[in-house]
Amino acid sequence: MAGDRGQTLSLRGRVLNAALTHVEKPALARIASVEEARQSFRRKARLFFRSPRGATYTPVNIVRDLPGLRITGPETGAAHLLYFHGGGYIMGGLDTHKTLVAQMAIRCGACAWMTSYRLAPEHPFPAAFDDGLVAYRGLIERGISPDQIAIGGDSAGGGLALAVVAAAAAENLPLPHACFAFSPWTDLTFSGASVLANAKTEVMLPIARRFEISDYYLQGQSAVHPHASPLFGDYPVDVPTFLTASATEALLDDTRRMADKLRANGTLVHEVIEQNLPHAWPIFGRMLPEAMGTIDTLARWLVDQGWDGKR
Repeated sequence: MAGDRGQTLSLRGRVLNAALTHVEKPALARIASVEEARQSFRRKARLFFRSPRGATYTPVNIVRDLPGLRITGPETGAAHLLYFHGGGYIMGGLDTHKTLVAQMAIRCGACAWMTSYRLAPEHPFPAAFDDGLVAYRGLIERGISPDQIAIGGDSAGGGLALAVVAAAAAENLPLPHACFAFSPWTDLTFSGASVLANAKTEVMLPIARRFEISDYYLQGQSAVHPHASPLFGDYPVDVPTFLTASATEALLDDTRRMADKLRANGTLVHEVIEQNLPHAWPIFGRMLPEAMGTIDTLARWLVDQGWDGKR
């Protein structure tokens, strides 16, 4: 299923786009170091992202020394979410994304898991991928049925989710019930036409710095390796996949081309292209009505796939 949705952007959406365009995007263009970017992301997450009522956060080691969070809401069914945060593989973490994942756990009636995968440049590729695959193995080793697991993420985390599902199939691991990705970064070569075509309408990402970010992560490794860029890999037919992107964001074609490839392979794909929304907009949670609408759409879609949440 695919389609571009015509929509009137909410007042909050218009205000957010203006703030991102005139404040956040220039700030990201000026940031001088990775540590400065990380601290800025954490400060803004604490200021703007509020935890939903009824969310419980339990620190866990999913396996061995891989730290994470287990997040539940007031009603939790048999379903499980494994979520990988975005941040270009250089920033973001449990603290910046836990409120989004809590919203998803509550809306989906699921137990959600996050992992604090290692970040570049201290830990270059394939460290994040290795941690993501280990986290999925860890849930299975805990006795959780793969058929009750949905794997997903936003931006780099969305690309990571897709890469982990493909790797699980290649290694003959039992496959998750579904995969989802919000504005996934699937092509670290930046070959999509939208990267430059939407450089001005992109409200958040400073596209001029794109190769700087990928170089931090790859550090000389191939940008077309499927564990880094799932667009160039093989994907299992039998994992239904939910993809979103904004028509005005630079990484639009990372989603569209991934969706086309999966459909050509016979995979069931639900592709949602929205108008005028920021990159990976569900991260804004209750700040943005469209974010909560997308989370609700995902929850309904997962239930339609036979996923046992409390929706």
